[in-house]
Amino acid sequence: MADGKVHWRQGRTTTVVPGGRVRRVEVSGQVLALHLFDEQQPLTVRHRIPEAVSTLASEIEALIGDTPGDLPAVRSETPSVWPVRAVRALGAWIAGVARAARRTTVKQRCWLGYLFVVVPMMIGTGTPDRPGFLLALLTAAGYGVLRLADKLAKPRTRWILARRGVTVQTKAASGKGGVLKITYHSLDGERHTLDTTGDARHWSEIRFDPRDPTRFLFPTRALWIFELLGGLLLAALGAWLLTPLLSWVLELVP
Repeated sequence: MADGKVHWRQGRTTTVVPGGRVRRVEVSGQVLALHLFDEQQPLTVRHRIPEAVSTLASEIEALIGDTPGDLPAVRSETPSVWPVRAVRALGAWIAGVARAARRTTVKQRCWLGYLFVVVPMMIGTGTPDRPGFLLALLTAAGYGVLRLADKLAKPRTRWILARRGVTVQTKAASGKGGVLKITYHSLDGERHTLDTTGDARHWSEIRFDPRDPTRFLFPTRALWIFELLGGLLLAALGAWLLTPLLSWVLELVP
């Protein structure tokens, strides 16, 4: 009994009986009969100890008196067998993975595909001369170096600003901790502030994209050469690290 209800279990089926649905309780030795309203056949249970049957009958009778009559109807609950539960759990897990996949970005999906598809393939097809785990590490390192090269050289930003960039004057002011605050105005008069470090004399101008004022470059020759050369060197290193991946792909192609 729980929550004012009698839970009558027979085999795998449990009958939940609200206290207000019980009409009377009868005890005959080791047998307890539970008579319900609107039910012709009583629920019966047998126990080898008569005292336990009497105690249970007293508890049910007390439940009848303490429970209001306007309660939900009698219901039966049969738990599904474990294969059905396993299939349902697997379906719920697959649905959860699908929902999580829809919330991921393209870059995150590429990394997941690399970790769970490409890396096992590399390890499975590896050789003693070229371990698959080492190939996977070199591939990840090569991709990371190429990302650093892209952030340093900014080829897409330079291409866009070369076509439609606008150069404007800036105002620099020193901030806390050696941070330099640079202010410039876009063509619509909106004010933008950047935090950087360096000498204010080197940041007297800025080149930005009128369509996206947050995309900008400092038109300084020394900085431009440093970023370009550094990006090219990192790109060459990343390409060298990805060379084993290229040879591995060529070996898989029939």
